[in-house]
Amino acid sequence: MDGRKTLLVAIVGLALAAATSRTVGQTASPSPAPANSQAPGQSSANPHAAQNPQTTPHSAAQPLRATTRLVQVSVVVHDKHGDPITGLTKDDFVILDNKKPQAIQLFSVQTNQFVNAPLHELPPDTYTNRMEARGGAPSNVSVILLDALNTSFMDRAFVRNRLVKYLRTVQPQDRVALYALGTHLQVLHDFTSDASSLLASFEAYKDEIGPEIDESHFDRLGLASKKLRGTSSASYRAEKTLNTVQTTMEVLREIADHLGALPGRKNLIWISGGFPFSIRADNLQRNSYGERIVFATQIEIVARALSDANVAIYPVDARGLIDLGADAMLNGSAGNPFLVPDTDDFGTMQTLADRTGGRAFFNTNDIEGSVRQAVDDSRVTYELGFVPEGIKWDGSFHKIHVTVDRTDAHVRARKGYFALAEPKEAPLEHLVLIARTAISPVEATAIEMNVHVKPGHAVKGNTLKMEIAFDIGQLEFQQDNQGYWNATVDTAFVELDERGKMIASTLRPYPLCFDTATHDRFLKEGMAYSNVMLILPDAAMVRVILRDTSTGKIGSVNIPLAQYSPAKTN
Repeated sequence: MDGRKTLLVAIVGLALAAATSRTVGQTASPSPAPANSQAPGQSSANPHAAQNPQTTPHSAAQPLRATTRLVQVSVVVHDKHGDPITGLTKDDFVILDNKKPQAIQLFSVQTNQFVNAPLHELPPDTYTNRMEARGGAPSNVSVILLDALNTSFMDRAFVRNRLVKYLRTVQPQDRVALYALGTHLQVLHDFTSDASSLLASFEAYKDEIGPEIDESHFDRLGLASKKLRGTSSASYRAEKTLNTVQTTMEVLREIADHLGALPGRKNLIWISGGFPFSIRADNLQRNSYGERIVFATQIEIVARALSDANVAIYPVDARGLIDLGADAMLNGSAGNPFLVPDTDDFGTMQTLADRTGGRAFFNTNDIEGSVRQAVDDSRVTYELGFVPEGIKWDGSFHKIHVTVDRTDAHVRARKGYFALAEPKEAPLEHLVLIARTAISPVEATAIEMNVHVKPGHAVKGNTLKMEIAFDIGQLEFQQDNQGYWNATVDTAFVELDERGKMIASTLRPYPLCFDTATHDRFLKEGMAYSNVMLILPDAAMVRVILRDTSTGKIGSVNIPLAQYSPAKTN
């Protein structure tokens, strides 16, 4: 697939950048600075006033690792008529973790009513991935993901017709975004309540995957496919499934990273004709065509990202009504080359929904009604959080049960979580995540930052000085046995051409080590550091990326270069 080739090229480029610690474009290494008593994330006016916390001799001391994790649960409560119940308080809820009551340490109520917050105007030449700086952060949003990768050509046509009917009914209080999954993620329209603009974007969308022969049918019917291709048919199918799973996982992670900083409930309405992996009720294993494929690291990372972003998944079966009888093998799959439409497929959909607090919609032609019900779930939600006490973070599944002290209350929340230790990344896995973020069409928001830029000129060409300001409270620090606070941030500066292809990159780990006083000061004020890079003639955009090496949280900011072209640079 072209998308995977692009990603591979990006990974190789970042690997070379990491190995050499210097690539075309870097003219200065970053140095931390206090934010000059500004609010966290705002640019510092004095980036040279800080001492470098890396130089402390205590930075190599052994850290004392203590695991304290907040488990967040988004809860929807309806009465017997299906209407949301309002006015509930923290005392109305009970949370059980493996049947043990938990103290609710976080409680808030979110609605889909738009709050017209004042626009936080940024200084000139300043860019951000903070949603609230772009005209009021939406609350309780819904992303509709059109899955062309895992859906047959005929089913995609059926979905297109039904989804048009829904888009015509988008209400003023709805906050809906329209994304597409093909060989990569496409943003058709970001969050809006404007039905006409959503409809126009959807009608302009041309999915990139054309009709193809469903070879799986030939295999199951014992026809010529295997005879003609021999063992290559199975190899081709396995490789295709591998690419499909990896691409799907990458896109889910991109969406989670993009939605991470938004408040309230995030609904991911995933319209698909099949799911390229199988998830059972109490494990993370997947299989396709009866062949088990191990993606432990990728699934763990994606599961953690979705959980951290508080995303509820609403799988919607794009195949509509299907026959599960004796002729299902011939008629039910509608050309879907990935999974037979049996109860296992529906079980995967149900498990995805249960795990995240969403709902699964299958064996129905009412796709527009299914999407409407999913969006309506964002009308009123209760956000609860608790810190599990005395558990082992050994990867076991913990069942969550939420109840409300009302006889007529119907409660829906995610059914549990995996007590995962910090996922151990495979070799170069961090490069995969950074490379994917570098070429993604959406900015990651799990680490929020502002970037102030200033164009300049050097002997080798035009330069761009970037002052990056961020909130260290979004990083995970470990205190060592001498009392110092340690964290490491991967920093990447990537230049992309007009087609979104990476043409240069700088990547290096950035260790932080503070005494308690400095750590507390940076928590209050924010911190910033500066970097100067050489801009290549073909560069159309610079993407600044920060990634917490401990948690995998990532943030990115796009800087378009059109206004900083050589003609406008002194």
